Amino acid sequence: KSGHSGTVIVLVVGLSGWGIQSQAGDWLTTHLRFTERPRADDERLGDWCRTHLPADARLIGPPGPKGLRLWARRPLMFNRAASPYHAAGLADWARRYCDHVGLAESSTLLAEAYLADRHGLEARYDALDADSLAALARRQGADHVVANAVLHESPESPALDRLHVEGTLAVYRVTTPAIGY
Repeated sequence: KSGHSGTVIVLVVGLSGWGIQSQAGDWLTTHLRFTERPRADDERLGDWCRTHLPADARLIGPPGPKGLRLWARRPLMFNRAASPYHAAGLADWARRYCDHVGLAESSTLLAEAYLADRHGLEARYDALDADSLAALARRQGADHVVANAVLHESPESPALDRLHVEGTLAVYRVTTPAIGY
């Protein structure tokens, strides 16, 4: 081992004499992970999904953040960070990405939009209403949706049933069965 952990301990102990131990401890726990404890909304929601949803639950969620995928330990039907390394898988990944952000299925359009404004492209998912999210989930074979905690929903036909909220995100159960991709 390199001995860095000893340096950190000495640093914290040394700082305690200056009355800033809590600041150093806060910085360490914010920037380094010593225990398995979720920090962000997507991580906390993923942790809730892992402990409250069935093991065979399948989710869709925002394309970018990977905390949900890592913490939920449930299949996420698409995540930008989970791109495969073989042609057939990459083609399916690109189709799912286009579906998540409302682009025509074109690798060229996806690449151009991604390079021009990835954040704007992925924000299109956040703009989807409940009916659109439920339809996306059904197309991709998911039975749960992670999205904004507040969604525009048609009161006469609720497509999603909100199960749990963590900050700005919520997990919803799709009220109609998934049909697969």
